[in-house]
Amino acid sequence: MYEDTLTVCTSTSLSLYPFKLKVLEYRTKITKNEALSNELWCSL
Repeated sequence: MYEDTLTVCTSTSLSLYPFKLKVLEYRTKITKNEALSNELWCSL
């Protein structure tokens, strides 16, 4: 799970931003608060 998180975090291209939002929305439903905090921070 964390490997995927790092992959998403390193994909900072603007063209991938909508995709990152989709991933964040999806992961919000399935991850624990720790992972969610990670995703939220990475999406900024």
